Amino acid sequence: MPRIEIVPEDWDESDEKRRGDGSPTIDLCRECGDELIEGEGVPQWLEERFGENAVIGSTEVEHPSYEDDEYNCEHCGCELDELEDC
Repeated sequence: MPRIEIVPEDWDESDEKRRGDGSPTIDLCRECGDELIEGEGVPQWLEERFGENAVIGSTEVEHPSYEDDEYNCEHCGCELDELEDC
């Protein structure tokens, strides 16, 4: 399952960036993750959270084993695991 980097619209001025923290990420199922393309604006369902001018960063961010804890797709809500799509 993909973990996707999101670059919020105000990232360059953010306290997180100044501290050296990484940009935020979201976990998605393959179906929802396949809709996002690096460098393009975020879809409407992410605008409220990250801003209208936020963009998709890397779509290949390393993620933890989904077997270690329960993770759900942040768009459709299905439970994520290592092998199966929702």
